[in-house]
Amino acid sequence: MTAHTGTLRSALLAGIMIVLLLANQSQATPDSIRVTMLNPSTPANLFWNMQTQFMQAAAADLGIDLEIVYGADNRFHTTQQAYDILNRENPPDYLICNYFFSQGWQILQAAEKAGVYTLLISTDIPQQDQKDAGTPQDKFPHFLARIMPDDRQASYELSRQLIAEGRHLSLQGASGKLELIGISGMRDTSATVLRNEGLLQAINEQDNTLLMQLVHANWSANTAQRQSWALLQRYPSASLIWTASDVMAMAVIQQAQALGRHAGKDILIVGTDWTAEALNAIDDGSLFASAGGQFMDGALALAIIYDHANGKGPDAQEANILRHMDIITHSNLARYRQLLDPQRWQSMNFRSLTRSHGTSAQKYAFDTRDVMQRLLLPANDTVSNRPHQQHRTIH
Repeated sequence: MTAHTGTLRSALLAGIMIVLLLANQSQATPDSIRVTMLNPSTPANLFWNMQTQFMQAAAADLGIDLEIVYGADNRFHTTQQAYDILNRENPPDYLICNYFFSQGWQILQAAEKAGVYTLLISTDIPQQDQKDAGTPQDKFPHFLARIMPDDRQASYELSRQLIAEGRHLSLQGASGKLELIGISGMRDTSATVLRNEGLLQAINEQDNTLLMQLVHANWSANTAQRQSWALLQRYPSASLIWTASDVMAMAVIQQAQALGRHAGKDILIVGTDWTAEALNAIDDGSLFASAGGQFMDGALALAIIYDHANGKGPDAQEANILRHMDIITHSNLARYRQLLDPQRWQSMNFRSLTRSHGTSAQKYAFDTRDVMQRLLLPANDTVSNRPHQQHRTIH
């Protein structure tokens, strides 16, 4: 063997070693992405079940191994589950979860220590925790992104439409003004706080609307039903009821009708979440409107994860995402039906939401209407050709 040949062989071996070293140091490939979604509720919760099923369809299209862990509507149990997940001998590559008041920044800290990338969805970081939690990719580099629905703006727009329709139907009460009852969620969640703010802003802008009372039902249908029974008897000329969720809105409709009111005629009721029951109620006229689109947030988080694993994820400047929501009424219900049909989700083109496969290499689509348009584009492949994926559930 000549010296020249030996030099070439040594250079070749060195090159192979460098390639192998870089491969070992690279991020996970799409075929090996392991994601755990910490669902704070149960499979019986209509909204969270909707979001989970949508995520599972996205994971199937993206070839992601998705695990669902349920928190059973107990924030202390859910918080402990987050720590248990991060302390596993083999934790997931990514964790998707809500922000838990007073504990969220400690979970971000634990995820940083475990080397697990975290994405927050649905609930925002309260002001008192912002210093400890920081912003995505700042204080905690593994805090990859924050995807939040614009609950305040959605509630504001929903409330304005409710008031306008009440005025159109001449539903003023004994006071000569529109009388409104509010039934909100759990006091210490950002969704409740922001939706309340949107409602109050809309009312304060109107001279013809009185807020009779705003109560909190903790997202419970039973509590909302009991409260609406008492409130409708306390304020018999109230004609507008704003609720912070569709589950509570459906309970209020039932109670209003039991008291002899005619939902959609002498009393208008609105909710949030776009549940199937709410869409049917909008169709039959008993529910005036529902704000929604935030059920997509988990699937959008998976699109970001897919890109991050491919080295194309968002940088810090674009990782703090506030998403616009939409309002569904009877006039635009048909337009949204195809997006909200679970039978169609398995054939949707979730890859179009990614930078790796999407129509835009530079900008994510986070506006609800833009997301809908991309998802309904024809996919380049069929469901049968999609990568193998796993779904696991833990209660």
